[in-house]
Amino acid sequence: MSQGRQRNTVFQIITLLMFLVGLAYVVTRFKVTSLFPALTPEQTAEIEQSLLILWLISLGLWLVLLVAHLRSRRPSRHTGRRTRTTSLRQTRESTMQGQWRQPDVNSTWASTHHDTRERIPSGERHPSLVMPVPAIAIESHRHHISVTTSLTDWSVDLLQELEWRRFEDLCRSYFDAVGLDARPLDSAPDCAASLQLWQPGSTSMNAIACTIGGAATIQPNRIRALHEAQQRHKVQQAFLIGAGKFSSDAIAAGKDLGMILMDGPTLLKRILALPSKQQEELLQLAVKGDFRSPTCPVCSRKMSLRSGDFKSFWRCTGYPECRCRMTPDGDGLLRS
Repeated sequence: MSQGRQRNTVFQIITLLMFLVGLAYVVTRFKVTSLFPALTPEQTAEIEQSLLILWLISLGLWLVLLVAHLRSRRPSRHTGRRTRTTSLRQTRESTMQGQWRQPDVNSTWASTHHDTRERIPSGERHPSLVMPVPAIAIESHRHHISVTTSLTDWSVDLLQELEWRRFEDLCRSYFDAVGLDARPLDSAPDCAASLQLWQPGSTSMNAIACTIGGAATIQPNRIRALHEAQQRHKVQQAFLIGAGKFSSDAIAAGKDLGMILMDGPTLLKRILALPSKQQEELLQLAVKGDFRSPTCPVCSRKMSLRSGDFKSFWRCTGYPECRCRMTPDGDGLLRS
C-alpha cells in the first residue's frame, strides 16, 4: 500500500473513532442513569472523564493528519535552474580558435570528455566502432518553461529542457549527421539502452548506448544497467550520453567497465562542431512542438503533470485508454 493510501486509511479510522467516542460521551452524559441504573455517580464521572480524554487525543491526531494532508497538496516549486550567459557567438569564436574539432567518423572517441578507454596510438584505428549511441533518456522532473532558455541558440540549458524521447531523437540525428547508422533498440524512459550503432557497411551491431535527458546527476546504477545490456547484446563497446553531469562514482564505475561517458557540455561541443546548416537542422528538431512534456513510452502520446494525494506524477493524455504513468525517482529521473 502506498504512503498516501495509508495516510487516508488512518485519517478515516481516526475520524470514525472520534465520532464513536463523542457519541459514547453524549450517551454517558445524559442517558447513563436510565440505561445503567446500577452505576454510582462516581463511576459515571470516571467513565465520562475517560471518554473525554480519549476524544481529545483522537482530535489531536486528526488535526495532525489534516495538516500533513494539506501540506502534501501544495504545488512543488521548481528551483535550482541555472542560467548561462555564454552566447552562440562566443561559442563559435572558440570553435574557430581551434578549441573544438569536427568529429571524425573513422576516429576513436578517445578525445571525448570522460573517455575511460585506453588511448589508441595516433594513426591506428580500433577494430570496432568507438562512437556513442543514445539510449532512453529520462527527463528531470522540470515542467515549467524557463524564461532564460533561448530557443534560437544551442546551450546546455536547452539540452536539459528536452524530454527523454526528444533527447534520444536528437542524439540519433546527431549520429546520422556524422555518417553513422543509429537504430532503435528499446523504448522506455528507464531502459538500459535504447539505440544501436552501426558503422557504414557493417553486417553486425557495433555498439549500444544509453541517453539520459534532464539536469539530474547521473549515478553509478545507470552505468551498471548499461553494462548488463552490453553483455546481453554481446557488443564490445557501450556509451552513456547525458544532458546533465556524472557523479564522481559514476565516472569511476565507467572507467572500471571501459565505457565512454558524454555529459551535456561535451555533447554541446560536438553539435557546435558540425556545419552551421546541420546545427540549425538539429535545433529545429529539438525545439519543435512540445519538447518538455514527457512522451508516453507505451502509446507515444504526450503526458500531463497530475497531482495525487501526496505527490505529483506524469499521466498519459490518452487516459483511460492508456493508463501509463511515470514518477521521478530519488535522483529526479523518471521511472515508468
